[in-house]
Amino acid sequence: MIGAVALNLILFLSLTVLGAYFSEHEFYAAYILAQRINIANFLQRIEALMATTWIISTYFKIVLFFHAFVLETAQILKLKSYRPLIFPVEFLIYGLSHLIAKNIIFYVKEVPAYWLDWEITNAFAFPLILLVVYHIRKRISHNKQLT
Repeated sequence: MIGAVALNLILFLSLTVLGAYFSEHEFYAAYILAQRINIANFLQRIEALMATTWIISTYFKIVLFFHAFVLETAQILKLKSYRPLIFPVEFLIYGLSHLIAKNIIFYVKEVPAYWLDWEITNAFAFPLILLVVYHIRKRISHNKQLT
């Protein structure tokens, strides 16, 4: 809820201060807004604080998603510990990050062409596969209990 309010506030300020064209074509409109803050020639250069906040929040988001991925992978593979997966997953993510998005221009021009395939795979195919595996395991365990 708070994130939605903050996002809408930034969008509103971006549209009113920068205009529609600049807000649409600028990747980091909130950063440009922070550069324009000047309160009594005393409170300036807020964009450095904003960039630091973005970096720190991105770090914690990556750590949280990485940890969740490693834990869930260990649970799906029925491993006793998730620790053996840490380094292989780190190298996998590092390699894929360089393979997928070389730079921002590549990301903006190439990714939208394949986004639908990616989204269908992640939003439909993977959950469907997990559901099928769940039902197969449930049947196998049910058959073992009967014998």
